[in-house]
Amino acid sequence: MGHPLFLIPLLILLVLGCFLRLKNAHDADSFNGSNYYALGLNLKTEGIFAYPTNPKLPTAYRSPLYPAFLALFVPRETSHFPHRILYAQAILGSIAIASLYVLGSAAYHPAAGLFSAAWYALDPEQTRLCASLEIEFFFSLLLLAIACGLVYCSLQHSLYSYLGLSFLIGVSLTCRSTLFLYPLFLGIMHRHGKIGLILLSSYLVLIPWTLRNAIHFREFIPFEHHAAICNLFTASEGMVQTWLPRDAQAMAAMGD
Repeated sequence: MGHPLFLIPLLILLVLGCFLRLKNAHDADSFNGSNYYALGLNLKTEGIFAYPTNPKLPTAYRSPLYPAFLALFVPRETSHFPHRILYAQAILGSIAIASLYVLGSAAYHPAAGLFSAAWYALDPEQTRLCASLEIEFFFSLLLLAIACGLVYCSLQHSLYSYLGLSFLIGVSLTCRSTLFLYPLFLGIMHRHGKIGLILLSSYLVLIPWTLRNAIHFREFIPFEHHAAICNLFTASEGMVQTWLPRDAQAMAAMGD
């Protein structure tokens, strides 16, 4: 994995991939993902996890991790175009190049890792989409880290490796709830049991978000609230972009 035969071309791919992504971020004059940007903007300016259209009304429609990440890079003058955030997205995409190399190398062979990294680094669609504030770049990097951790766990089978991976999955749940049952799989996969500890290391991460939602909404909301329903409904209507809950509800009320 660390042979110079593979590390030198990897370094070239990292530099080239990072350059292409930063250039697209620099040239951008618009972006997708306005919902996430709105959450990050209000978190930065008002300190409330809510949409600026109603900044005093908290929401749990999206999970908090990615909007909190965006809030770190929101421009001081909020009227300015958020190039800083697009640059951060470009850096995430560049880190993913190295992550793909590590994953392919650990799972199969450094040549496979280098091929995966090259494909992703130079794919025009990927370099173009980095100038976007959709959640996919951020969440995909978390998934890559989890995949690398899973390969490591399958080789080590130590409790600490499983607990670390389970914690990382818990972090991903504060971004998207896709892997909400995966800690149970990890607990079953671990040779010596300890299912309770592995579950605990994941779901403890959700406690602050769940408590916040219980205080605001008097409900048990450990993940995104209504996001999956809106995704399914708007997709069934043939729409590519997901509408906000109130808009989707209004649309549903007009139909059958």
